[in-house]
Amino acid sequence: MTNRIEPMPSTTKFLFQILPNIILILLIPVNSVFSQGEVYLVLGSDTGIWDGLDVGTHHDFYKFDLYTNPQRNAYKVMDPSFRNQITDSYGQTLKLTWWIMGGNVFRYATNNNVPLNNTMVLYVMKKYHGDAIEHCGDEISLHYHDWVWSDFNGDGHFYWNQSTKFSEFKEDFDLTMAQFLLEENIFPVSFRSGWHYMNNDWQNYIDQLFPFSMHDDYPNVHRDTTEPLDNIYDWSKSSGEFVPFHPSTRNYQLPGDGKGWNNRSIYMASMDTTLMKHVFSQAQKGIDQVVCIWAHLPEDNFLDNIKRINQIVHQVAANFPNVKFRYCTATEAMQRWMKSSDTTKPNLTFTWEQVRDMVDFIINTDEPIFQAQPYVVVKDINENYHLVPCYSTGAYEWKTSQSFEKDVIAKAGVAVTDTVGNLSTMFINFLPDDVYIDNIDSGYSEVRGNWTTSSAASWGVNSRQAVVGPSDSAEARWALGVSQSGYYNIFVQVPKGNNPVDHIIFKVYSDNQIIDSVVLNAPLIPDDWNYVGTFNLKAQSENYIDMIAYNGTQSDQVVAADAIKISALLSERRLTIPQSPIDFGIVSVDDSVTFNLVLKNTGIGNLSVEGINSPNHKITTPATFPLIIHSMSSFVLPVIFHPTVMGSISDTLFIYSNDLLHSNYAVPFTANVQPYFKLVDNEDTLHYKEQGDWRFSVAHAYGATSRFAPLRQTPPASASFTAELKRSGIYDIEEIVPTTRNSAKHALYVLSIAGASVDSFYVDQNLNSGGWVVIGRSFLPSGALVELKVVDSGEKTQDA
Repeated sequence: MTNRIEPMPSTTKFLFQILPNIILILLIPVNSVFSQGEVYLVLGSDTGIWDGLDVGTHHDFYKFDLYTNPQRNAYKVMDPSFRNQITDSYGQTLKLTWWIMGGNVFRYATNNNVPLNNTMVLYVMKKYHGDAIEHCGDEISLHYHDWVWSDFNGDGHFYWNQSTKFSEFKEDFDLTMAQFLLEENIFPVSFRSGWHYMNNDWQNYIDQLFPFSMHDDYPNVHRDTTEPLDNIYDWSKSSGEFVPFHPSTRNYQLPGDGKGWNNRSIYMASMDTTLMKHVFSQAQKGIDQVVCIWAHLPEDNFLDNIKRINQIVHQVAANFPNVKFRYCTATEAMQRWMKSSDTTKPNLTFTWEQVRDMVDFIINTDEPIFQAQPYVVVKDINENYHLVPCYSTGAYEWKTSQSFEKDVIAKAGVAVTDTVGNLSTMFINFLPDDVYIDNIDSGYSEVRGNWTTSSAASWGVNSRQAVVGPSDSAEARWALGVSQSGYYNIFVQVPKGNNPVDHIIFKVYSDNQIIDSVVLNAPLIPDDWNYVGTFNLKAQSENYIDMIAYNGTQSDQVVAADAIKISALLSERRLTIPQSPIDFGIVSVDDSVTFNLVLKNTGIGNLSVEGINSPNHKITTPATFPLIIHSMSSFVLPVIFHPTVMGSISDTLFIYSNDLLHSNYAVPFTANVQPYFKLVDNEDTLHYKEQGDWRFSVAHAYGATSRFAPLRQTPPASASFTAELKRSGIYDIEEIVPTTRNSAKHALYVLSIAGASVDSFYVDQNLNSGGWVVIGRSFLPSGALVELKVVDSGEKTQDA
């Protein structure tokens, strides 16, 4: 017979068991009866660059102050004095997971101050904080926003809109992963999607690649139909518990048959004491918890929110003394939750075999891998990235099913994880990686001249500059250390500056002997890679390049030295178009608009452009073909769009050349074609004229510039806009000026036709400034010269 009593409110239960002739009293701690769970806290950042991001602009320029300024969050969060404040039950300091953004908006950036725009966030994070991340035990992985450049509502205005179709962004997603691996040795083991967006196709795809996802955003749902589209997601059917689950292949929100794991996440500012108590109470019941708590590094309160989370955790933990909590990276948390003691990465081999001119790759591991097949990427000398499929040839052995010509391969890489997320990567360099030498690196030195450090920088955080007096010179040097003998392209980059030297000689040395020299009789183009030449360098020799700046003028000039690039990727002929795709903007039907398209030849031989064509819409050019673009040079090709139908237009312009890989280069273009109108900008030198003292303004509303004139000049200042119309009719006459509060309140506008004044209007230029304002309506004939002149009326007003 066994008798029990209810447990007293303490940590011990008493069990009285009556046996023949004796009474046994057993003292059993509670946690011996009910096993305690543990709380694994994954704190991290969805990490990007906000400074420069404009979703209404296709090509943005990004600034890196968040990562380079010691007073900003990136440096502060890596500081040991901050990390040491955040400790767990074991006295271990905070570890963070950095889900790094890549793709789309960064891929099409205009930056030249990073090796590759698509990986710029990852690059600057590793460059300035890589050592600290390794010291702290942090994890680096991928955060991907599913942006596509599109016109969702068909109104002719394009944005970086969130896509809800995996097929629309899969190519960009694959490219981003490939470049993360080959250029930065990062393959995601944990993953968070941008805006927490997910659908079945995407989740099923990443479940074949990444063991762990942490983008479940239960219970939140959000829709958006107003451009620019963002924050579209649905996690209403998912679980509210912080317990990982295999997503169903038929419904990503529910547990099911998927291979990977997903887990609930919560924004740092949304985590509160009540929810944290629930987490600890579940752990007290024996259910291990994986709690992903995220924020954004650029947020001003990022560090404060981390401290706030730590405070909440410690306060709650005090009420659950038998529940331990641990700060983990995402992968570590999942491995602990899975009760895996395996922290050894797979033993990976990656080799290649050649049959005649073709190369295949062979991959071996010593254990099963999580991925359906090894993740293999090949980069060619034209900087194309190829995701290469594999097939199994035996136990833990695979071979690539696509072959490559050996002479075009630059680099190959492979990534695998075991079934619990231990990662192995390997690389084969057929050609050396590009090398960048900054003025702060040991490979830079100065031979002569009075050099000082300047905050102006085209690469890194500063540059070196020297004032060169008349008939004087200055000289800087970069070492050209190469790991493999062969031909290399050399480029140089300098920042913007005043009075730049316009006579520069580059001398290339090998073992103190000049092997080549290049003379430039024009200033270097700032903030861009200036091609110096292609040189044969030997790996065992002491190679270096000198930049010698001469001043042959009668006044001081300035030379800047910043960075050089050494590249073994030599294409014979390669057409690149940085401005692709083209946005013609708002266009008038039955009129035309011109776009100056820059064609670049980044090959070492001459490129011949044979012609252009658009299959569905008329595009012409005044250029004659064939046109020759010399090596490492560019040509500005005016392309003229002639719309004949109204609406939102999307088409493709094909450029035909002798590019070895892309002889029919496809350039997408868009336009918003509206009913007939005529637009004249202040930059149109044929149709815009000024009288008096006019100056450039720091503000602008349309185009790149605007102009203003001080009032009460003698004679009065004026500016004229002229046009000849193709259609007669009644027209609204509109103007746009920059947003202002101190412009003219009584600006006089005089309308003339064929030299005769027909109407006049007084306009307060401050009213609704920054947008188009109707200043009058009039019948205007076709074929006649129409002039609209804005004049200083001389009436009482504020300065313009």
